[in-house]
Amino acid sequence: MQPSLDLDPQDGDTDFCEALESHFGIRLAQADVGDWLTLGDVHATIVAKLPDASAIGFCPTAHVFNRFRSALVEMGHQRSAITRHAALETFSNGRPTTFSKKLATTTGLNMPSNPYRILGKIGYWMLFVGGIGTLVLLLKAEGPYALYPLIAAAIGFALMMVDRGTFSAGVASLGDLAARTSALNRLGLKSSGARDMPNGTWEVLTAIAAEQSGIASEKIGPDTFLFQSTFEARRNG
Repeated sequence: MQPSLDLDPQDGDTDFCEALESHFGIRLAQADVGDWLTLGDVHATIVAKLPDASAIGFCPTAHVFNRFRSALVEMGHQRSAITRHAALETFSNGRPTTFSKKLATTTGLNMPSNPYRILGKIGYWMLFVGGIGTLVLLLKAEGPYALYPLIAAAIGFALMMVDRGTFSAGVASLGDLAARTSALNRLGLKSSGARDMPNGTWEVLTAIAAEQSGIASEKIGPDTFLFQSTFEARRNG
């Protein structure tokens, strides 16, 4: 198990809480989050806030998979090849970001993130550093020299645009994608008649944590700390 999600100590907890409120339809106060150390603490708080689970309705993951299958058939893929164990690379043609956007448009579902590859990561930092450098030089009235970081920023932006992205950690098959997507669309699916699945709250929570941290959900457990600093303090204390 991953010892820590290693969330950003500055804004990571805020982003994480906002995602929890959005996906679970709850409100979190400082009193709720003040004592959180591990994901198990987060789970206990969410369970206490959610209404009693209902066993009536359709399976959300199966429903999402069926929507994916219909979308993929519409895209021209053979129905017989669309199984839960089918690798996503079979359908994405090496373009995970474009593939996810098509599925999102066709199904109307919020899809998991598509992290940048190396090219996009380099582009991101070139854009960030180049943008800051341009601003600093302009403020210092060094306008002619601002051209160089501006060019770097432009190149960075271009690299980000051509980056094809990857699939989220732990999402390799169509079944994996259906499970992650159903978790990230919990409220919308429930309003459409989806039932609460056994251990469903934990699955949604780990899906959110995986999206926030970039760690595969199966590597996240109740003892996984939210912050690396807290984990190290406990280990060394």
